[in-house]
Amino acid sequence: MSKSIRIHVFGKENCEKCKLLNRRIDRLVKKKGELFNKVYHDVETIEGLVRFAQTECMNPQRIPGFLFGIWDSEQNQEYMIPQDPDANLSDCSMLANYLGMQTDYTGSGNGVIAPDQIERLFDKARSFLTS
Repeated sequence: MSKSIRIHVFGKENCEKCKLLNRRIDRLVKKKGELFNKVYHDVETIEGLVRFAQTECMNPQRIPGFLFGIWDSEQNQEYMIPQDPDANLSDCSMLANYLGMQTDYTGSGNGVIAPDQIERLFDKARSFLTS
């Protein structure tokens, strides 16, 4: 297959919530198969911070977070999966521009992205690739 889904995860080295999100995403990558692969960006490195800034939609106060892209190996390029125009953006953990989430540290979010939220986005990303 010439196209696959990349999950770009943004976090910090000594962040427990980042480690938790990485474990949850790793489990889903393993469960969902070779169509998905994860790319981790440590925002405390220059490379990670540059990639984080290039998203133009993630809040540095809401790390960890992640977003999805489609990698086309034939074209040797990636494009980010746009957010569903009907997405409920009142959930402040959802990204406005791209399919992805960032951590909600308000009382309702409790500072953790739940496994079911992550899996729903995995399924949306898969449907985008197959549509």
